[in-house]
Amino acid sequence: MFRIVLAVAGLWVSSPAFAYLDPGTGSILLQSLIGILAIAAAAVGTFFGRIRAFLFSRKKTPDVAGEDGASRER
Repeated sequence: MFRIVLAVAGLWVSSPAFAYLDPGTGSILLQSLIGILAIAAAAVGTFFGRIRAFLFSRKKTPDVAGEDGASRER
């Protein structure tokens, strides 16, 4: 009960904030959110791409034959 009385008293005593948010503020916030999501998606894609390349890539074996197809013997 005391918390409710304290909350109501806090609202009663509070002073008004003379602030104005124009319509462009919401647009900027939305663009920021979209940018953050795009960066996060790119980071996750790069991270999993590197893991996939590490796990599923085959190691290249040394080529016995030269580029022209002839074997190298010394």
